[in-house]
Amino acid sequence: NKIGEKSYIVALILFIFQMINREFVPIIDLRIIIIFLALISIFLNINKRSKISDSFPRLLILLFLSWGLVSIFFVSKLPFFTLEVWNTHSVNLIILYAYLIVVSLATFINSRQVSFKIVYRAIFFAMLFNFIFSMYLYFKLNGEGTDLGVLLPLTEIKGYVIGDMHGNFLGNHFRIAGYSEDANYLSFNSAILILLSIMSYSKKNQILPLFGLFLGTILFAISGSKTVLIVFFC
Repeated sequence: NKIGEKSYIVALILFIFQMINREFVPIIDLRIIIIFLALISIFLNINKRSKISDSFPRLLILLFLSWGLVSIFFVSKLPFFTLEVWNTHSVNLIILYAYLIVVSLATFINSRQVSFKIVYRAIFFAMLFNFIFSMYLYFKLNGEGTDLGVLLPLTEIKGYVIGDMHGNFLGNHFRIAGYSEDANYLSFNSAILILLSIMSYSKKNQILPLFGLFLGTILFAISGSKTVLIVFFC
């Protein structure tokens, strides 16, 4: 079903965007839109699912679904999860597990629609969005080592950490996180973009991977995670 397939592709692109820019919340929470589109794709394409034995990734998806369902069950059984005491931490965990279960199930059913090209471009444009606002923060801070109280648009977070213990690879006394919120998380995503850009590069496909390599390198430098540097590149 074409509507189901397109719904899933849009849901996948938004899911990747939301995972990378997890603190970006416009008028409506993107997760609501993602779940809605994922459910449409599941409903319309449920009869086109492939056998689980066809692919190892599908087996991993099934295992994740099982893990998520079991996790929800045990979280709901915790002593502090009661109607009298509505624990926010427990509720958030259940919402997160349910959200990931729906997306994973949609991916399992629509696995033939997933391609490296789609995933890479989704990551690229999500990181480009983060890059724009990360550079906004970088120039706002202007290389200063003091907290200027700069906030990202449409959020209450600063999108950076500052101080002598938080130097980046450009020599500044701060590390940028952008809408990723955590500088280590932005470094991790930047490293992924760098590696995927290298994998995507070919004689027929040069401009986007080179631009992706540039974005990833700059974001990695201003987010400055030494741990990610060691894990990915050493």
